[in-house]
Amino acid sequence: MADGEWKSGSWKKEEDHSKETTELLEKINATTVAVLLRSSAEPLEHYLQQLLAMEKKARFGSDTISTGKLATEVVRVARLHGTQELMLQHADTLMKKRFQMKQVQTHIVEEVAQALEKEGLARDARRELLERLKFLTEGKIHVELQHARHTAALARMCVEDGRLREASDMLLAVQIETITNMPRLEKIDSILNQLSLALQLKDTARVQMLSRKLNHRALGKADTKAEKCEYFHLMLEHYSRQENHFIMARCWHELYLNAPDPDEPVSAAAAAAEETKSLPPERQKYKAKYAATKKYDALSKCILLAVLAPHSSKKEIEDAAECTAFSPESMQTDRTAWLQVLRDNRHVKQELPGMEKLLTAFNGVELIRTSFAPEVAQLGETHPMLTGQPQRLEAFYSRLSEHDILIAAKFYKSVRLDRLAALVGLSTEATETFIMSMVTTKTIYAKIDRIDGVVVFERKRNPVDVAQDWNRGVEKVAGLIDRTVHLVSKERMLHAVV
Repeated sequence: MADGEWKSGSWKKEEDHSKETTELLEKINATTVAVLLRSSAEPLEHYLQQLLAMEKKARFGSDTISTGKLATEVVRVARLHGTQELMLQHADTLMKKRFQMKQVQTHIVEEVAQALEKEGLARDARRELLERLKFLTEGKIHVELQHARHTAALARMCVEDGRLREASDMLLAVQIETITNMPRLEKIDSILNQLSLALQLKDTARVQMLSRKLNHRALGKADTKAEKCEYFHLMLEHYSRQENHFIMARCWHELYLNAPDPDEPVSAAAAAAEETKSLPPERQKYKAKYAATKKYDALSKCILLAVLAPHSSKKEIEDAAECTAFSPESMQTDRTAWLQVLRDNRHVKQELPGMEKLLTAFNGVELIRTSFAPEVAQLGETHPMLTGQPQRLEAFYSRLSEHDILIAAKFYKSVRLDRLAALVGLSTEATETFIMSMVTTKTIYAKIDRIDGVVVFERKRNPVDVAQDWNRGVEKVAGLIDRTVHLVSKERMLHAVV
């Protein structure tokens, strides 16, 4: 480097102190210090000051390698032969030194973190160590990965102590998704922990924000099935508080798509269980919940909740689904179309005959409230989504009534209100209420003449619309006639040639 060139905030040339550093480290290191302390009356600080003096010389000479070796050895000696407070004091001082290089700071943090591996480390000492590590790495981009990991470990201790809000705020301050060198599975685990904490705190706004940090591409890989199941179990808890049946059905559909196949060989299941034992504790709990998820039970719950879901517009459904992790198979925004897709699912036909009967009824054109009442009562006693849930059972009967009103609207242009109420098995007032709610959601078009007691399902058309429909009909007929004449002429020519 040329004389006078600016380097690391210094006008000095880069110097090589490797030889002096090696000689000093051979004399004073974590191994020899024990011998030196026993053979002389000098305190530990005496030997640390010699290392620090050489570190300062190397640092001002911009010798990064030598500075890193010396700074790391200072922390190591203090860790092995001194107290935790002495180690942290020297680490803090070295991190703040003038012109301290980023690589050296990284080595210091990693060496301090070695103290966490000490056997028999007291809980209070571990907490203090994590707090100081969190402080040392705060706001430094080159140690953001270490900062995130130490913050997560400190948050786990807060959770164990019951300080959920403190743990949640601590984790939320760390932007996990922006740390490029953090492993993908570790990122997902951190976001799932934050999501779980927000649900425990019943912080709806935070749940909505965190749910958008994971998408289908992140959770759609083969090695993240367990994490994906954990995510949708958490989202089910969130949506169940809102009683959003349609989005809950989509969550159960995701669990059905990703749950272990009950038909897989026993050897494969045993191998998966053996693999789970070798995973970190965080992933073991996800794997256990994943293995406990039953594929056909998830499908059954999905179908029942899809049936329970009220008629909603596409925009309302999209607005209600905060999370962005739904796969294309579960990205349904039309309840009627989805019920048809579920009815045609081969697993429904083979494994869930009761659900197939239910879907067939809702996809048919028959009035079902009265005829299907015994099956609904039985489901209310046996199905886990309805047992002990009187409000859901009431909603089930409401869907039966809405289905019957939709069928009546297909076959009647107008009908007396009392006659319609008798057809759908409801009182006149209840029938009128259902019609008004369905008109509000734009499920059907209807007008009620309360004076005459008549419900009109056919929209009144103006003369312009009638003329346009007639014109389109005439054009269609004329086109068919032209096509017929062309085909007849073609046949005549073919026969004439023969």
